[in-house]
Amino acid sequence: MKWFIADTHFYHKRAIKHNNRPFKDIHEMNDYIVKQWNAVIKKTDTVYVLGDFSWGNQKQIRDILTRLHGYKILIYGNHDKRAWQMIRAGFKDVRENIYINLNGHKVYLSHYPYYPTWLVRLKLWWHGYDKWKKYTHKQMRRDDHWLIHGHIHNNRHAWKIKDKQINVGVDQWNFKPVSEKTIVEIIEGRYRG
Repeated sequence: MKWFIADTHFYHKRAIKHNNRPFKDIHEMNDYIVKQWNAVIKKTDTVYVLGDFSWGNQKQIRDILTRLHGYKILIYGNHDKRAWQMIRAGFKDVRENIYINLNGHKVYLSHYPYYPTWLVRLKLWWHGYDKWKKYTHKQMRRDDHWLIHGHIHNNRHAWKIKDKQINVGVDQWNFKPVSEKTIVEIIEGRYRG
């Protein structure tokens, strides 16, 4: 089984405040996310971590990874350490943007949502939100395929499902990984979450 998760931000104290996470400290947050992860993921499952895994040092990242079930592949985010460091810590592979096949559907995986259309960029600019510009060189251009991503957390511009984009950030999914079954249900219009 394949699973998808993003923006865990292990050991990131400010993630609690900035994302209104219901934890008193990073240890409580880390333990809760590990518990949620291991409750659904078997040791033989593949987990795609769509960026921003941890703010910890090399030892802390390795310690968290050893606690988590599954074969873990990192899709590189803006707060992740270098690829060789993440592999040394325990990820089986590190990629930038890739695509996979889920039940006959070609699906892109990236840390970032699709590059915004000119109309969306205009709306964001009009409302004074210009942080979208910072990573546009890493965002994929929109096409007819679904995109699974993270990066946007739970700010006022965040979404769970929007315009063939599925945000698997922990802030959107109660700190749990999202199964390939759920992703396929969303793509095929059968999701009732």
